[in-house]
Amino acid sequence: MVSIIYHLSDIYYVFEIRIIVDNLVAYGSEFWGEHGFSVLINSSGELTLFDVGASEEVFMHNLRICEEDLSKLRRIVISHGHYDHTGGLETLLKTCSKVGIKPEIYINPFAFNRKYSKGEKGYIYRGMRINRDFIYENAIMKDAIVKGREEKEEGKEKEIGEGMYLLTGVVQKYSFENIEGNFYIRKDEKDENYTKDDFQDEISLVLESEGKRYVIVGCAHSGIVNIISSAEEKFGKISGFLGGTHLVNAKVARMQNTADILKKMGIERAYLSHCSGMRAVAFLSSILEGSYISQTSAGMIIKL
Repeated sequence: MVSIIYHLSDIYYVFEIRIIVDNLVAYGSEFWGEHGFSVLINSSGELTLFDVGASEEVFMHNLRICEEDLSKLRRIVISHGHYDHTGGLETLLKTCSKVGIKPEIYINPFAFNRKYSKGEKGYIYRGMRINRDFIYENAIMKDAIVKGREEKEEGKEKEIGEGMYLLTGVVQKYSFENIEGNFYIRKDEKDENYTKDDFQDEISLVLESEGKRYVIVGCAHSGIVNIISSAEEKFGKISGFLGGTHLVNAKVARMQNTADILKKMGIERAYLSHCSGMRAVAFLSSILEGSYISQTSAGMIIKL
């Protein structure tokens, strides 16, 4: 598993990261793949889950293979309210209840909006398939409310674990990173109006390690460059990132702008997952010379 050494007040902490759910799997792997994302972080024996895949079947199958002690699960972070990041949540919480634990969960209230994509056949539901009350009953709901996008906050965002911070309220500094895709929301089933989803619910995770910082993202609907830029304003230089970048269908101009700015930012490592696409991996690799760029897969062990 991934080992990141974190130093704080002369105490060292180790972060271990494993991809639990991803679109790809290695040939011959015991892990299953699906269009979804989940990452498990082990920090000195405490477990944190960032997203929980698209389906309970794939998520729980892959989690069992890891043979982690779920009694050590302290917190769950949900990047946003789409089904492919929340599908395993109900079964996970039921399993946690059986072993006598009630983990913290960080989820923005906007994630409970009814989320859709629009295609030729109309609106298709893409949101969470878990009842909000069930989460309240089986997890400890923590404050993860996003600040206004134009509002700047002094200092760092919420620390949820040693060297582990939530990043919210991403500022849309780079206009070329418009939110791609036909994504819409309704406040509830009674709401007849479909409005463009601006992903106010999006949460990223920042890990600090020996003076270096890494960003974990779910889909980066706000734009990977915008997310890293916002992270740098609050935390300092970002050395790398891991997760979905939503570049799979990006036009060449956006891909070029993304690569150029990431190069200027001095990104050393980039692990592209889920909705990134192999084309983005190849494109970034060709521009970010000297940086380590990799496509991830379920079960993959990453060393930052």
